[in-house]
Amino acid sequence: MRFVIHEIKLWFKGEGRAPKSYELYQNRVNVVTGDATTGKTSFWSIIDYCLLSNKTNIVNSINDKVSWYGIRFTINEHEMTIVRKSPYLDSVSPEVYFGYGEFPNNPQANI
Repeated sequence: MRFVIHEIKLWFKGEGRAPKSYELYQNRVNVVTGDATTGKTSFWSIIDYCLLSNKTNIVNSINDKVSWYGIRFTINEHEMTIVRKSPYLDSVSPEVYFGYGEFPNNPQANI
């Protein structure tokens, strides 16, 4: 099995706030840089959460700003997208979008 994460995307709370994407390149070393306490370590927690973990380790300072978390990945030859609504009060959300290919513009639960 070949599993490759292509992109992590965050949709922010509030009118007019554009989503933020972080692209990852396959067959390369991807380095995430930034000042202390800016959320670099949270990438692992976001990936785990999007892969339907039954708990969340995403810090509340990020959850307070983000409405949906998403990952776009390939398993073997199939590109897929999972987007999950932000946890509320440390409780995981059952609201999940699953699709093939690119991210939706405005995520809504479909499963």
